[in-house]
Amino acid sequence: MSLLPPRDEAMATALGEFFVREFEKPLLRRIEQLEQSNTQLKQRIIELEAKGVEYAGTYQRAVSYRRGSIVTFGGHMHCAVRDTQPGEQPLQHPSWQLCLKGYGDKRTPTAARSEFRS
Repeated sequence: MSLLPPRDEAMATALGEFFVREFEKPLLRRIEQLEQSNTQLKQRIIELEAKGVEYAGTYQRAVSYRRGSIVTFGGHMHCAVRDTQPGEQPLQHPSWQLCLKGYGDKRTPTAARSEFRS
């Protein structure tokens, strides 16, 4: 039993059928595209997380580094925030971000050099 008069019920049914006919296929197609894209992104995240951080040793100016590479330069540790070109030096180029500030040569020796001589 409907709460609407028969004429309004027929109009509502016709409108419902129209919206299903006009919008169902495009919406289902778009949902499928989004699900496929989501699957690809999930796979990419798994690949990135499996790789982890790559320590590339001491910075060398003739080498290009990939995003995520970690290098030591000037007593500090730097991470490449994007792929770098040769010569893009940490502390002087925005491709690098300081990860860990080192102490440099400011450390004091625990014993004087003269104590080690016999």
